[in-house]
Amino acid sequence: TAGPGAMAPVNLPTRFAAMDHLRAQINAALCAGQRLLVAFDIGFGYPVGFAERLTGQAQALAVWDWLAARIEDDAKNRNNRFQVAAAMNRAFPGLGPFWGRPVGLDLPDLPAKGRARHGHGLAELRATEGLCAGAHPVWKLFTTGSVGSQSLLGQAHLARLRAEYGAALQVWPMQVADAPVVLVETYLSLIDGPVRAATDYACKDAAQVDLL
Repeated sequence: TAGPGAMAPVNLPTRFAAMDHLRAQINAALCAGQRLLVAFDIGFGYPVGFAERLTGQAQALAVWDWLAARIEDDAKNRNNRFQVAAAMNRAFPGLGPFWGRPVGLDLPDLPAKGRARHGHGLAELRATEGLCAGAHPVWKLFTTGSVGSQSLLGQAHLARLRAEYGAALQVWPMQVADAPVVLVETYLSLIDGPVRAATDYACKDAAQVDLL
């Protein structure tokens, strides 16, 4: 059911379908001479020190490009995110920072539990997450509340989108955001109050997207 927004929320079954839908929206906006703001409920970056250690550049978008070159994600959502996370852990001392994986997935460099990590030298939360009560760390890849897996996969897809659209698309706050299309990070749980009060939606996700 459509709420106060101009369009009813659309439920897309795969990341490929979502990206195709997004490309159509971007193309329509560019053809119409309109500006488009696109918000994603994923992490756009990592705690200080991660990007430089992994890529040699202290830039979040360098991590996006690094992931785009390594993440495999097919039209049925099958992907190698846990293997890529294990490879990233090997770039750091100790064990970590990423953690969480399905039972039976044998990846010694990716601990199943967060408490098994040690000595990786990075903060648990980004500065922005310290301001948001209940935010989970981007290192957590599996089980309830995890945002790490969708962040890895999403950043890879968005890096490819940046390559496709060039100067017509920018990412805030990493770039000045004066392009026709601007990508931003959001945290949908920030509007939990209005979402809980909403009664005319089929599910929580629809309420979050529409009310945001």
